[in-house]
Amino acid sequence: MEPIQMSPLQQDVSTSPGKRAPSLAARSLGSRSKTSDDNSDDRNETLPSPTTAAEHIQTWKSPRINMYRLPASFWSFVVMGMNDATYGAIIPYLEQYYDLSYLIVSLVFLSPFVGYNVAALLNNVIHLKLGQRGVAFMGPICHIIAYIVIAIHPPYPVLVVVFVLAGLGNGVEDSGWNAWVGAMANANEILGFLHAFYGLGATIAPLIATTMITKAHLPWYYWYYVMVCPD
Repeated sequence: MEPIQMSPLQQDVSTSPGKRAPSLAARSLGSRSKTSDDNSDDRNETLPSPTTAAEHIQTWKSPRINMYRLPASFWSFVVMGMNDATYGAIIPYLEQYYDLSYLIVSLVFLSPFVGYNVAALLNNVIHLKLGQRGVAFMGPICHIIAYIVIAIHPPYPVLVVVFVLAGLGNGVEDSGWNAWVGAMANANEILGFLHAFYGLGATIAPLIATTMITKAHLPWYYWYYVMVCPD
């Protein structure tokens, strides 16, 4: 058999002398890479840009106005505690003044409960319509109106209705300030202080009221002149 002469591989005319043409695998890999890059660019153009902004959580000192708002909330809870703790202290004197049985006089315990339930139904509407500033005005106004009416010692049925208004003021402030403080940083600690001030008001109110009535011999309704002042 005669030997067969092999012809040399033809070089790619696009390559310069001395350089080897890229292999088929390299060409296919490059084309896939380019295609994937094009697809990635298309996806990046269609997808929305990521959001990196985070909601700022308030603290007791940020914004700076909270350094004034928070003590005001503490004071509101002192007044709320004083309001709630007064009913039991003045019941014996209401019996004597209106000459009623204990069963009838104890209706003053039911009145704040009704006021709190009305506040529970209206809280969402009040916050949406008036905001925190509306709550800050509405609660004290309910208290002031109720305490002024009680201080002029009206007939007993009027007294029962007016205590509903005082309970409404308590319910509006209670929900508003608990929700506001509960959304702060370190909310557990601040809420603890908030309710401690409620306990402070509930502690001092019966002591002062009964001292005014028994030691100073003042009528029971004089205590509500005192209650008007904090609001």
